[in-house]
Amino acid sequence: MLSLIQISDLHITLSPEDRFRGVDTRASLNRVLQTREVHEAEALIVTGDLAAKDPHPEIYRYIKNVLDACGTSYHILPGNHDRSDLTAEIFGMELNAGKLNRFVDHPAPMIFMDSSTEETLPEDLAFLENALRHFSGRRPLLFIHHPLRECDHPYFDTHCVLNGREKICEVLERENGGGVRHVFSGHAHKSHSQTVSGIAYHVSPSTACEFYSTPDDVFDSHQMPGFRKIVVEPVLGGLDTRTIYLS
Repeated sequence: MLSLIQISDLHITLSPEDRFRGVDTRASLNRVLQTREVHEAEALIVTGDLAAKDPHPEIYRYIKNVLDACGTSYHILPGNHDRSDLTAEIFGMELNAGKLNRFVDHPAPMIFMDSSTEETLPEDLAFLENALRHFSGRRPLLFIHHPLRECDHPYFDTHCVLNGREKICEVLERENGGGVRHVFSGHAHKSHSQTVSGIAYHVSPSTACEFYSTPDDVFDSHQMPGFRKIVVEPVLGGLDTRTIYLS
């Protein structure tokens, strides 16, 4: 069995003394990285909003240092609070048409889509179609910052959506998923899962704080750091996933 950990919405502040919605996000991230689940995982996937508010090179350098020290291999995606060019520069990655869209075969077939601009461009859809062809007959996991479906979060479902996300879902469903059966996102600071047209869409919690919302505003629910554990059966393609919160 292959174990992966997804963390999201780190919201690391520029100064160690600063707080994000009252949370010491550096401390909460380090608590997550010190868990047994992270140390036993084959890989860590970070799905965006690395920066608390305004992206700054020092924030990305700090995150790289703590991830490198963790000892678990990792993959990075930017979120809407991030800059793809800064992420690429600090983490030694290659931009593709200004974004960090890419796919990997190891330790599991995985597709990473950069939604940091909050726009789905034709180039993004072309990348996805190419990735699906690459993984033809396999079961890749798709990771993206923004949820591709509503997630029972009234404010986020109305005001904080990825423009053109329905086009991504159309590609997945048109190709019968192209083997994609699970999509993992963050952004909404909560845990949520639903299955639509045979594809499971999972929203994962933040390492900083949990949100709930009304149609007009967002509120803090709690400040327990959260992350998602994903266990994959590599031969048959079975998958089990759950969210974990640190009290």
